[in-house]
Amino acid sequence: MTPSGGADDGTLVPGTLVGGFRVDAPLGGGGMGTVYAGVEPTIGKRVAIKVLRRALADDPSWLTRFEREARAANEVHHPGIVDVFAFGRLDDGRPYLVMSLLEGRSLKEALAADGTLPLSEAWRVTRALAEALSAAHARGIVHRDLKPDNVFLEAVPGRPAVPRILDFGIAKMPVAEGAEIAHLTQSGVVLGTPAYMAPEQWWGKGIDVRADQYALGGLLFHALTGGPPFGEGGFVELLQRHLHSPPPTLAEKGLVASAEIDAVLARLLAKSPGDRFPSMDALVVEGDRAFGAPATDSASVPLRAPAPSATPSDPYLDGPTELALTPIVVVAPRGPRFVLVFTGLAVSVAGGLFLVGYAGPDAREVLEWFHIGGFGTYVGGLWFLLAALLVLRSARRRAEGAPWSRWAVTVALFPAATALFSTYSGWARAMIGLAELEPTRRFAVLHLARYEANANRFLGYAMTGLLCLALAALPGLAAPGAVAAPRTKRALLAALGVIAVLLVAAVEAGVPSAALPLGAAVFALSLGLLFPLGLQAPRALAIERALFATLGTSLFAAVGLSRIEAREAALWDGTWTRAERVLEVISTDAERSATTPLALAAVLTVAGVHWLETRRLGPGTAASKASFGARALVGLCGILALTDVGWYALFVRDRVELRSVMASQFTLFAELDPPPAEVSLLDGHAPKSAPALQVARSWVAIDGVRTTKLLALESEVGAQNLARDLGRALAGSDALGGPDLSVSIDRTVPRAVVARVLAIAYDAGARHVELLFTRGATPYLPVGAPVEASYVVVEDFVALPARLAHTGTSLAGDGTFGEMAPALQREGAEGPVTLAVPTLRATDTP
Repeated sequence: MTPSGGADDGTLVPGTLVGGFRVDAPLGGGGMGTVYAGVEPTIGKRVAIKVLRRALADDPSWLTRFEREARAANEVHHPGIVDVFAFGRLDDGRPYLVMSLLEGRSLKEALAADGTLPLSEAWRVTRALAEALSAAHARGIVHRDLKPDNVFLEAVPGRPAVPRILDFGIAKMPVAEGAEIAHLTQSGVVLGTPAYMAPEQWWGKGIDVRADQYALGGLLFHALTGGPPFGEGGFVELLQRHLHSPPPTLAEKGLVASAEIDAVLARLLAKSPGDRFPSMDALVVEGDRAFGAPATDSASVPLRAPAPSATPSDPYLDGPTELALTPIVVVAPRGPRFVLVFTGLAVSVAGGLFLVGYAGPDAREVLEWFHIGGFGTYVGGLWFLLAALLVLRSARRRAEGAPWSRWAVTVALFPAATALFSTYSGWARAMIGLAELEPTRRFAVLHLARYEANANRFLGYAMTGLLCLALAALPGLAAPGAVAAPRTKRALLAALGVIAVLLVAAVEAGVPSAALPLGAAVFALSLGLLFPLGLQAPRALAIERALFATLGTSLFAAVGLSRIEAREAALWDGTWTRAERVLEVISTDAERSATTPLALAAVLTVAGVHWLETRRLGPGTAASKASFGARALVGLCGILALTDVGWYALFVRDRVELRSVMASQFTLFAELDPPPAEVSLLDGHAPKSAPALQVARSWVAIDGVRTTKLLALESEVGAQNLARDLGRALAGSDALGGPDLSVSIDRTVPRAVVARVLAIAYDAGARHVELLFTRGATPYLPVGAPVEASYVVVEDFVALPARLAHTGTSLAGDGTFGEMAPALQREGAEGPVTLAVPTLRATDTP
C-alpha cells in the first residue's frame, strides 16, 4: 500500500492510495476519525474513506466496531444500506473503511433545517428504512443504534431523496460458521443512543430485531413532531421515561393525525417487545394502511446546497461499552499471486495444446505448426509476448489501485487479428490458379491450403484466449480483501463440478478438441475463488470479468473447432489410404458432433455464472457499465468473428461448388472397387495425369461420365460407341510422355470383359496405360457415415504401368480381374508389363 502519512497528525494527503482508492480531499472529522473523499482510479467511482484516529487504533473495542461496520453492510447488501467496499489497515496500523460517497445530507440535518416532515414524506422515509432493516434482520443483524444521525438522505436528480442507513458499528451480529461472532456487550451493559433506545436495551439483555422497531418509532415520531418521544434529557431521566412512561401521542405534540397512525406509533413504541409488530414487513403493511399508499412519488425532502458526504457525523456511544476483539485480517497482496496464476495458465495452455495436438502427421510438432502457418504465426507470437508483458504490468498497477493499461486490452486482440488475416490471405493466395487444375487435384489443393493456413487460427486464437482469461483476473485485483459471497461461491463450485465432469468425460471419450473450451471454462470459473470481487465490488468489475471470461472461453471453443477443421482438411493430402481416411472421417465427424455442444455448454456456463454475479450486485453499487477497454475488446472481437464467419462461408462455397462438379465422379467411384495393391511391389507408383477409363460392375465411364453398360459391349453398337468416346478422349489429351489412359477396373469384373474393354481401347489408339489399384485395405462404410467417407481421389490409388499389344500376358481365362491382379503386380515389379489384348471381330471394329 502507498504510504499513508502526510502530516504528523496522520492526515492523509491528496493522492495517497488507500486499498486501491486515491484520496482526493478531507470531508470532515470527529472524535472517532476522519472521512476523506476518494476515487477508484480505473473506473472513476467516487468513494468515501473513513480512517480511525491514531489514538483509537490500538483500542480493541474501536477496532471491533470498525470491522463490524464493514461486515454488517457487506452481509446485508441492500440499496437502503450504505455500501462498504473495502476494509483494511494503513501502513501505520490504522484501520480504514471505503464506502459510497453520498450527496445530500443526514436526516438530522434535514430536521434541523426544516423542523418536521409532512406525513406522506415521513412515512416514505420510514418505510424505506423498514425495508432495509428487514433485509438486515433476515440475516440475523440488529442495528441497535438507529437515529437521525445514522440516516442519510441521498440526493438523486429528478427523484425523491433515497434514505440510506449508516453505521452498523454496534450492530448485533448472528452466529457464523459454528462460532459466535464477538458481541459488543455483556449482559447488563447499556449500549445505544439514549433518546432512541428500547427498554430492553436499557436493561442490556433480551435484545432482538424488535429493538430496531422501537428506535424506528422514535425516529418517525421525531420526523413528525420535531423531537424524539421523550426528549433529550439526562441519562437517569431518560431511563425512567423509556422504562415506565407511556409514549406521548401526536395530538399532545400539536399534530392532528388519524387514529390508525397513532396506533402504529403506539405499537412501535410499546414497552414490551411482544407488543410490537412481529416483523418489519408487518409494520410496512400496517403503515401503508394507516398512512395511505406508499408515497414513492411524493416530493423529495428539500436539500439545500447538496454537498458530498459519507457518514456526516460519527455516532458516539453514550454508555459504557465492553467489546470482544475480532482479529483484523490483513490480506496478502494479490499482485504476486496473479503472476503465479498467469504463469500457471500459460503453462497449462501450452501443455494442453501439445497434448491435444493440431492435425495431420505433425500433430504434436509445435515448431511445425509455426512453419506451416507461415510468417503470420511468428508475428502473432511476438504480439502475444508484448501483450503478456502489458497484462503483467496492468496487474501490478491494478493491485496498487491505479488504472490498468488499455494497451493491454488492445494488444491482446492482435494475435487473433493477425491469425485471422494470415489464415485467409494465405488461403486466398493458394486459390490463385486453382480453376486451372483437374477437379480431383483442385479438391486436394483446396483442403491442403485450408489445413496449412488454419494453423494461424489455431495458435492465434489460443494466444488471445489465454490473454483474455488473464485479463478476467484483473478486476479481482481491484478489490483487495474481498471474499466471495456464499451464494456466488456455491454457484462457482457447482459449475466447476459440472465442467470438470464434462472435461473428464471428453478426455475419456477421446474428444480432445472439447477439452480446450472445457479447460478454459474451469479456469474462468476458478477466478471467482482465486480473485473474488466481494459483495460490495462495483458492478463494472463484475461485468468486465464476465466479458473477458466468456470471450476467453469462446476463443478456446474456436480453437477446438479450428483443430477439427484442420483435421478434416488434412485427410486429403495424399498420405492416407482410403480405408484409413474413411475411419478418420467418421471419427472427425463424431468429434465435431461431441465438441460443438460441449463447447457451447462451457461458454454458456461461464457466461451464466458471471452474469449471476453481476446480478448479485445490487443497484446500490456504482458504475454499472464495463470500462471502455473491455467493451472495445468485445466489440472488436465481434467484428473479427463476423469477418471469420464471412471468409469461412467463402471457403465453404468453393468447396460445395467443387463437390457438385465432382459429384458424378464421387458417385461412380462409390460403385468402383479396384483390387488392393501390394504396397511393397508398387510403392511410389503414383498415378499420372491421363484420360480416365473406369470399368465398374455394370458401367463403363470415361473421365467420370458413364458411357455405356458392360452388357452393351457385346453388341457392335456398344463397342463402337465406347471406341468413339475413347478416341475423342485420347485426341483431346495434352499429356506428353505419360500414359494414354488411366484405367481403374472393379475387382469383380470378369477377365474376359476386361480383355474386351482393353481391346476396344487399343483399337481406339491407346498403347500405354496405367492400371490403378487401391492403396490399402477395402474401406468399410457404415450406414449413416458422412458423405465425405464415400469420396475417392487420385491419391487413393497406385499405378501399374502397362503396354497394350496383341502379344504378352494373356487376359483370357476364367475368373475376375481381382483374382489375376496379384500376378500382374508381381510381374510389374520385375519389369514392364505387356498385356495381350484380343483382336476384335471385323464387325466390332470402329
